[in-house]
Amino acid sequence: MQSNIRAVVLWAGCLMLIAACATVGKTGEKPKFSFEQLQKMAESYLAAGDTGLALQYLTKAEKMKPDDPVIQYDFGLAYGARGLPDEALARFEKALELKPDYAEAANALGVMYAERDQFDKALAAFKKALANPFYQTPYNAMYNLGRLYEKRGDLQTALQNYQQAVRIRAAYPPAYLRIGIIQQQLGQHAEAMQSFEKALQYNPNLVEALLHIGVLHYEAGEADDARDAFSQVVRLSPDSDYAAEAHRYLQMLSAARGTQ
Repeated sequence: MQSNIRAVVLWAGCLMLIAACATVGKTGEKPKFSFEQLQKMAESYLAAGDTGLALQYLTKAEKMKPDDPVIQYDFGLAYGARGLPDEALARFEKALELKPDYAEAANALGVMYAERDQFDKALAAFKKALANPFYQTPYNAMYNLGRLYEKRGDLQTALQNYQQAVRIRAAYPPAYLRIGIIQQQLGQHAEAMQSFEKALQYNPNLVEALLHIGVLHYEAGEADDARDAFSQVVRLSPDSDYAAEAHRYLQMLSAARGTQ
């Protein structure tokens, strides 16, 4: 996929219009779509979370161009979203066979390897993605490298990759979140607070950052600020594990106030 999958949603209205206009031809034949139309329809359904329809259109497109690397990459995304990791892995590998410098596919392949705890393969895939100077979203691979090193317990190398990611793309809240978590683990509480606040600057609904801010305030004895942060977590994501943890801290705050 040449652009961010979220951007594909913008095609949805146009694609539905195309489909409506093509429902009946002059001869009454079934509608026929070009490869490009099938691909864009598949990507629009994939962006909307309808992997079933996405796979149907991808299958039709593949019959027209079985060696198109972008179609194979889209298949990988669809199978991954469908919870079929083996099929997703095979498609990402095929996309790279067809286009060895396909950075997006290399990054996605690295994620698949990382989930399987295949560290060396994941590392090689992320580095392959970053080796392409035309890779439009290198911060994604840098972030994933950070996650990989963090999983291995190498916090300093993980931190370096996260920091490199936000140097390339300032508005990247997931990386600020991980930077803050590592800083918190290293006892750098003031720096961690700044990182969590930066994450919230770009994503005000990032409840995990709010939870960590609450914990930092709680540990600093700043009860009112902690209570405010935990209450926001509960309000924004009431059924999440983060909310359950926030409730636990709120109960401790209430108990401490009751004993004063």
